[in-house]
Parts: sequence; C-alpha cells; structure tokens
Amino acid sequence: MPAGRSKRFSPGGRESASAEVAASTMEMLYTWDIRSELGRITAPTLIIHRRDNRAFPPENGRTLAAGINNSRAVIIDGFAHLPPDPGDPHTIDVINEILGFITDGTQVVAVQDKPNIHTILFTDVEGSTDLIERLGDEAGRQAMREHDDISQTSVTMHGGTVIKTTGDGLMATFPSASGAIDASIHMQQQLHERTTLAEAPIRIRVGIHAGEPIEEEADLHGTSVIRASRIMAAAQGDQILISSVVKELVAGRDYELTSQGMHPLKGITEPIQLFEVEWRTKSEQPGNRT
Repeated sequence: MPAGRSKRFSPGGRESASAEVAASTMEMLYTWDIRSELGRITAPTLIIHRRDNRAFPPENGRTLAAGINNSRAVIIDGFAHLPPDPGDPHTIDVINEILGFITDGTQVVAVQDKPNIHTILFTDVEGSTDLIERLGDEAGRQAMREHDDISQTSVTMHGGTVIKTTGDGLMATFPSASGAIDASIHMQQQLHERTTLAEAPIRIRVGIHAGEPIEEEADLHGTSVIRASRIMAAAQGDQILISSVVKELVAGRDYELTSQGMHPLKGITEPIQLFEVEWRTKSEQPGNRT
C-alpha cells in the first residue's frame, strides 16, 4: 500500500461502514425502546453512566436501574459512553466500580453518586372514621386489622418493604415500579373479594410515584415521598393512581392505564399528569355490571 495511505477494516475484516449505514445505526441506537424488556433481566446488573454524556444523559441510566430488579446504577464524571482509554482521568473509577461489583465491593476504592431510586406507594382507607363508627370499636378495629394484613402481605409478596403504617393506611417502597403496581392490584382485588359483602366494605385509595427520596432512620423523606402521598390523596376509594414517571417505567407492560389528565396537588407548584390503573375484571368495571 502506498506510503501515507491506510485502509480501515472492521474486526470482521470488512471495510468500514458507509455513511448511510452509520447513520442508520445511530438512528437505531437513539430510537430503540427496551423498557418493556427490563423486567425480564434476572441477573445482578451494574449500570455505569457518564455524567457529561450529551448523547445519553444520566437519567437514562437511572431509568434502566429502576426497571431492573437487583440492579445498581453509578454515575461517573466524564462524557464517553464507550469503555474509557488510558487518557481518561476517570478510568480508575470505572474499573473500581466493575471490580467492586464482581467482588461484592471488596476492591472498590471510590464510590460516586449512586442514585437512590424508589417506587413509593401510599394507601389510605376511604372513610375509615365513619367505618369504625358504623361497625363499633371492636368490629371496626377487626376490619382495619384485616386491611393491614392484606396490604402488608401484598407488599411483601411483590418485593416491597413497608416503611410505616399510618393508622388507616401504609407507606411502602419497591425496587421496581411494576412491583408497586402489582402489589396495589393485589390489595384491591383481595379487599374487594373479602369485604364486598360485608356490612361496611373496605375501600382503599392508592397513590404511586418514583424518585430519589432521602433515607433517614429507616424512613423516607423528600419531594418524591410528598408527591406519592398527594397522588394517593387525589384518588377515590377503589382507585389506583400513578404518576407519569411510573407510567414510563412500566412502558410495554400489560397494564390497563387510563389518563386522568393534569391534577394540581397540594404543595406542588405545577400540576402533574395522573393515570388510573384498572384492577377489576371486565365484568366488574363500572358500566359492565349486571
């Protein structure tokens, strides 16, 4: 080959892709939506994202982590999304994270900016005071105990953790948005089945939101917690309401969601869009009952 000229080959020995193929490949990378497949991943997963990557912002890594059970996302300074080269000053950080992940943290030198993503669920018994007055203290308290048992069992069954009870409801956190929705559907179905013929049926409202709360003394605090609570307060008995953030996290899953439009929430500056999760069978849905 004449001096000063070189020819580029791919690992397979073929010439480098044409501009058209390269453009098509980039378009595919930017338009692929794999969120519906995340729940199928069962292996422990490490997601490393670069803080200054303009093509793929850090929020993408956090979204992946929220959708994969048993996953961990780490945001590291720098902009390259491909494996770093020796000239990258943060190469050691990437290597440490990988080594720490495969050795249970025994070789980690530095840990940086790990997102603390939770899907937060609140429940509340609609008209709990009236229910106890109608049934009396003894029977009313028994009805509330039944609610507590069903709700807490549903949370545990679907991978969640009860953070606290509120007297007539609870607050729970889940590692995945689908787990929170599945738990809330199970709660509604069990309460409907076991109390629908009772003198005073138990009807609960559920609100779900996802974010990065502050963990402090086995409790969660912050804006994401407040929003989840306000979403629950906007619901009616027998209703499950979720934020648009949760809707995006379960995109592609087999849930029946109905937009409830934009809702102003107490203490929240801007209205947010809410969606209702349908949990009844077709025959039980309003308008279809005989």
